[in-house]
Amino acid sequence: MTITNGYFQSAREEKLDLVNLTSLEERAKEIIPQGGFGYIVGGSEDEWTIKENTRVFDHVQILPRVLIGVENPSTETELFGQKLAMPIISSPAAAQGLAHARGEMATAQGMAAAGTIMSQSTYGTTTISETAEAGQGAPQFFQLYLSKDWSVNQAWLDEAVRAGVKAIILTVDSTLGGYREADIVNNFHSLWEI
Repeated sequence: MTITNGYFQSAREEKLDLVNLTSLEERAKEIIPQGGFGYIVGGSEDEWTIKENTRVFDHVQILPRVLIGVENPSTETELFGQKLAMPIISSPAAAQGLAHARGEMATAQGMAAAGTIMSQSTYGTTTISETAEAGQGAPQFFQLYLSKDWSVNQAWLDEAVRAGVKAIILTVDSTLGGYREADIVNNFHSLWEI
């Protein structure tokens, strides 16, 4: 266990034999410190949005195209001029260092190895530059939560440009943090709330 930015973090490295996302969550609960785990899996209020997102996602279907020729199947695609090995990118996820001490840097390395895009959150546990460096030149996006202080926004944008970020994901729906019951129970406070 390590402490970074005031948070307990796991530094465990081990192969996980997983069957599905539920088994991943069960294993994560054994490894990630309680406050960080609650923050990662929890949502605001009575977690209605999490339940609805799960319900809707469970009904998404991938419909195969048949009888169209399958000699050279490929998952390659392009997004904003960036060639990708697959039509999947990582969404911005805050404070990945709560799950593991390497947090965003490990995600950047994994997404680069997979041939797709890492999207870093404004509230990452590593800087934009550190994450970009870990990705070793692979394309990355940066999510910007606008601050009331434009100099803060400008500093984030300037760092993103210096780091070679390919696109900015502008998030405008979080002007106020949610009432997160798991955080109250765990007495967990994120640094951006203090």
